[in-house]
Amino acid sequence: MNNGRLQFFNLVKAMREAQREYFSTRSHEALQKARSLERSVDACIKTTGLYTPNHCIFIPDINYGTDGGYWEKIDPSTLGQKTGMQDIHLNAIYEGDVLKVYRKEYYVDGSCKYVPMSRKYMVYWSDDCQAFRIKDEEGFCQDFEFNYEQYEVVGDIYDERYEDWK
Repeated sequence: MNNGRLQFFNLVKAMREAQREYFSTRSHEALQKARSLERSVDACIKTTGLYTPNHCIFIPDINYGTDGGYWEKIDPSTLGQKTGMQDIHLNAIYEGDVLKVYRKEYYVDGSCKYVPMSRKYMVYWSDDCQAFRIKDEEGFCQDFEFNYEQYEVVGDIYDERYEDWK
């Protein structure tokens, strides 16, 4: 693996470790470290040969032998930060995803089930709260609760039908 790719691989590896640390501890220090490393990765992508004019990015992965990864075609304007949460289908939820939210309803017989709400919500990062939050089409914001059974990814803000949320 050439030196530039190795440096990038190590930077992404450090970023992933910092993200795992944050999602296990939820500490402010771990969050700041993860976001700082993420900015470094973004800068590396923009200023090195790892990001090319034909919109490809090098994805480090040691399972791919001595080159340590593969090239993936991307639209750079659609990259979003992973939240660390999953939806009801175990899909990762990213910043910019549009979600269907399910509310828990309880019944007289003691049973309960999740019922879809009529609104859709978009995931975004709040600098004020230092956390991911969700907001609806009207701009109403609320905390992004950590219960994966409540959410289903139905698209993202880059889909034509949700482009008003950009």
